[in-house]
Amino acid sequence: MFNGRTRYGKDVIHHMLKQEAQLAQALPHTERATPSTIRTMLHQYGDLVLKPCSGSVGIGIMRLQNSGQHRNQLTYSRSSPSARGWRTVSSTAGTLHPIIRQRIRRSSFLAQERIPLAEYRGRPFDIRVTVQRGGSGHWEIAGMFAKTSPPQTFVSNIAQGGSAYEVPDLLSRCMPEMPIGLTLERIAEFSQHIARVLSLFIPYAADFGLDIGITNEGKLYFIECNGCDQRYGFLEAGMQDAWKNSYRNPMAFARYLYDNNAWPPF
Repeated sequence: MFNGRTRYGKDVIHHMLKQEAQLAQALPHTERATPSTIRTMLHQYGDLVLKPCSGSVGIGIMRLQNSGQHRNQLTYSRSSPSARGWRTVSSTAGTLHPIIRQRIRRSSFLAQERIPLAEYRGRPFDIRVTVQRGGSGHWEIAGMFAKTSPPQTFVSNIAQGGSAYEVPDLLSRCMPEMPIGLTLERIAEFSQHIARVLSLFIPYAADFGLDIGITNEGKLYFIECNGCDQRYGFLEAGMQDAWKNSYRNPMAFARYLYDNNAWPPF
């Protein structure tokens, strides 16, 4: 009936959103990862994230930094999603570590500038926003929670040991000068706009889990899209009502389709 496809390549989603002028400005510079593009972008930005096009829960993602003194620093996870599996190694500037070469040769990767995310207690965080079609047929925000990365890593996935918090609580602690209500509205509107644009390309989509980045200055970035995302982050953050909403909305939308016998025209 809907949500027939819930897996989307990161490169495909990036290309979709790049077509919309407003959203194109909220995307980090991204290229297909090759030895040439990695070297060029590392020279330009000094800090990159290398992510598999088809990965999930942070598996396979790497961070490459120019650490100075003609050295690069690579942080990567060895295998399964676990905070204990992360390692950091160094290599001579101008050369790619064999791990990078091996991984980008084996499967498709993206090279992406690392967004200067806001931090909580020295740990970067992003915001998971669950956007769904509900009983009205419109795109609605079921809820959102903030995710912080565990120590010694740079990914915020709960499966990788990240922690979940209520967004107003975290923003008030690390961005006390920023109007919390207005910021929440901006995040919600930004996420709904992304969902509407994606739905132009993905037929019968009704459920997205969006990872949204925010800088200390309040600039919003799109990081990643998950179809029918895992909802346990709401429970980790103590947000039972939002967790329940994330399951009620698809049922309400199914009722909308039954009653109207047509896909919503928006």
